[in-house]
Amino acid sequence: MVEAYENEGLVPNGSKRSRGELKAKFWGASLDGHEGLLRAQLERAVPLAMLTAQVARLGRANLARLQSCSSESAARACLKLTA
Repeated sequence: MVEAYENEGLVPNGSKRSRGELKAKFWGASLDGHEGLLRAQLERAVPLAMLTAQVARLGRANLARLQSCSSESAARACLKLTA
């Protein structure tokens, strides 16, 4: 990965580098090398899903508004707009 960054003229952040680790979190994903699992980081995905569900339950959100709820702060703003 470091070589790919350098080939594109990007500078890798050494403090974020993981080597020889069985578990790592990066780019919004959790990787478990022992179990062979790659999934969204639950600590990010679960709160966002709950907020999006709250917006949908209000019954006044359209598809565009739900799609705009792409972050926790955006989802909270959506709740205020639809309430």
